[in-house]
Amino acid sequence: MNTTFWDFIALGGGLIALLFINALLVACEISLVKLRYADPDEFDLGKLRERKRIAYLLNRADWAAPVMRFGIMAVTIALGLVIFPMLGYLMDKLEIFESPTGELMKAFFTFAVIASFTSLFGFLVPRGFALSNPVLALRFTSWFIIGVVAVLLPWFKFIRSIARKLFGLLGMRFEHDFNVLDFEVQIRALAEDTEPPSPYQRKLLRNSLRLRDLEVSDVILPRNQVQLFSLDASVEENLALAHITGHTRFPLCNGDLDRCVGLIHIKDLFRYKGDLRQADLRKLARKIERFSADTLLEEALQRMLAQKVHMALVSDEFGGALGVVTLETILEELVGDIEDEFDMPVNEELTQTGPDEYLVDGLMAIHDLEEELNIDIDTDEVSTVGGLITNELGRIPETDETITMDAYGLEITVKEVDERRVISASVRKIQIVEDGD
Repeated sequence: MNTTFWDFIALGGGLIALLFINALLVACEISLVKLRYADPDEFDLGKLRERKRIAYLLNRADWAAPVMRFGIMAVTIALGLVIFPMLGYLMDKLEIFESPTGELMKAFFTFAVIASFTSLFGFLVPRGFALSNPVLALRFTSWFIIGVVAVLLPWFKFIRSIARKLFGLLGMRFEHDFNVLDFEVQIRALAEDTEPPSPYQRKLLRNSLRLRDLEVSDVILPRNQVQLFSLDASVEENLALAHITGHTRFPLCNGDLDRCVGLIHIKDLFRYKGDLRQADLRKLARKIERFSADTLLEEALQRMLAQKVHMALVSDEFGGALGVVTLETILEELVGDIEDEFDMPVNEELTQTGPDEYLVDGLMAIHDLEEELNIDIDTDEVSTVGGLITNELGRIPETDETITMDAYGLEITVKEVDERRVISASVRKIQIVEDGD
C-alpha cells in the first residue's frame, strides 16, 4: 500500500500517541519498583498511600505489573507498525535507496531507526523520569494506568487461560507469571552485591519477597484457638487461665471475641497497686488494633511496629471477629519459627509418609502447604489446612473421612479431629483436573 502525505501526517499523530502511552506504562512500572523497595521514610509512603489511586497500584502491583508489561509489549509492536510506513514514505523520496542494494539498506535503516527511536523516547526517557522522581511519576501516570489495567486485564486473563489449556494438552502445569517488579529488583541486588549471599540471607530474601503476596488471613490464629480474658469471670479466674497457658497478652472480651473491648498485658496486672482481686480490667485494658482479613501482611507489620503492638484483632467484612494476629507470627514468615525456653516442643507440621503422601497438621498454613508441595490453592476464605477441609465440607469432618479436591490435585483423609477442628490429616497429591475455564 502506497503511503500518501496525509497518511504520513495521520501516522505521525498515531506515533506521538503511542509513544505517550508507552512512556506512561514504563514510568508507572519503574516508579512502582522504586517506591515499593525504597526506605518507607524516604518518600513518606504513609502519606502517599492516602491517595486512593496510588494506594490501589501499590497494593496490587503484583498483578498490575504483568498487565502493564503486556501493554508495553503491545504498544511496542504497534510502534513498529506505525513507524515502518512512515520511514517507507521518506525513503522513497531519497535516491540513495534506489540502488541495487536499496531494499537491503531500507531494511537495516528501518530497523535501526525503530529500535533507537523506541528505546530513547519509549523507555530511556520515561525510565529516567521515574527513577529521578518516582512520586511525581506515579501521581502523573496512576489515573491512566488504572484504566489500562481495567481494559487489558480481561484480555490478559483470556490469553493466560489459553496458555493454561495448551500446557494441559502437553501434560504440564501452567505456572503463574513471575513478578516482574520483584524480578527486576532481585537482578539489581545481585548485580550490586560484591559477595554472594549466604544460604540464610537467600532464605530471608525469598521470605521477604513472598511476604508481599500474603494477607493477614494467611497467618491468623482462628477464634476457636484464641485464649481470652472474660469480663464475666473474676480476676482470679482470668489469672488462672494465664497461669495455665503461659501467655502474656489476652483479648479482653464481654462474652466472646466479637465483643472485644481491649487487650490485657500480664505486666499491667503485676504493676497494679492495690488489691488485684478488685481491679477493674476495663481500666487496665489497652486499645487493641484491628485489621480486616484481606489486609496485606506487609502493611500489618508496618502498622504494628509503628504503634508498638504485638497482637491485633482480625475482623471480617461485617465486623465479626475471625481471630487474632500477632507480631511474632508475622516475623516468623520472615525468619522462621521463633521459640523461647518456655515453648513446648511441637510436632512437625508436615511429614512425608510415602511417595507424594504426607501427614499434615490441621493448623498448617495453606501457603506453607503450597510451598512444600509446589501446588496452588486458590482460596481467600480460610488460612489453614483444617479450615480448608471444613470449608470444603461445610462441617467438621469425621475421622477417616476422605475428600478429593480435583482442582488442587489433592486427596485428603482426616486422621484426627475433635469437636472444634481438624487436628491432622493425610494429604496425597493426585492428577489435577482442569475446571474448563
